[in-house]
Amino acid sequence: MTSTRSALFRINALWLLLTLGLCATIAVLTLMPQAPKPQNWPVPDKIYHAVAFAGLILPTTLLRPDRLLWTALVAVLYGGLIEVIQSQVGRSPELADVMADAIGVAFGAGAGIALRSLLPKSLNS
Repeated sequence: MTSTRSALFRINALWLLLTLGLCATIAVLTLMPQAPKPQNWPVPDKIYHAVAFAGLILPTTLLRPDRLLWTALVAVLYGGLIEVIQSQVGRSPELADVMADAIGVAFGAGAGIALRSLLPKSLNS
């Protein structure tokens, strides 16, 4: 295996590991029974959705920007699928959660693009 192919293999492996690991974490956190929140909890759950999905898209933006568009679409569809499954596990599905997921994907993609622009040109190809 050439040095370039080896590096690409490592980047792909890291990208898949991070993305699938984040997908699994999001699934567990959004599908497990919901713990009661303190009465005056200051953070709306939509913020959690946006942050989680921003994190989900970040490895793609940084490591495989050529796959950003389709990965972003799949991430938003994944958020929708989670909401459908939530109705089957005793949690309440909300369209607003999917909207927060989509906003998070857009924010994460934008942040990743900005971060990539700061990388040295040798790492940014």
